[in-house]
Amino acid sequence: MDESHGIPLDGLKINPNFDYVHQFTKLFIDDDDINDSPYGDCILSCDYFDEEQFINKFKHSDKLILMSINVQSLHAKFNELSEFILSLEQSNCNPCVIALQELWKVTDPDVFKLKGYQNLIYT
Repeated sequence: MDESHGIPLDGLKINPNFDYVHQFTKLFIDDDDINDSPYGDCILSCDYFDEEQFINKFKHSDKLILMSINVQSLHAKFNELSEFILSLEQSNCNPCVIALQELWKVTDPDVFKLKGYQNLIYT
């Protein structure tokens, strides 16, 4: 795992100089530049999984895994989220990027640290 970039790199070939935020923004906002995306020939799938299904599908995966979770109050559910991410890690099923929705009021983002991931970035 590469702690300097906050993403698990076990077995993955990831360019540490790649600007993920810019590229993902281009995917969803800037249609003119979508052909510049390194993921242009990738099949992106958006499916709902419970924890067991997610682990079964992505255990030992060498693909970039993006996880989106509606936490409905990060403050109230952070311990549950941390336990969930730890469970995925113990199952060799670490998502590379975790996107959280409905964080609600975040007064101190430093309180919400997940081992092996960058600090919380939110707007």
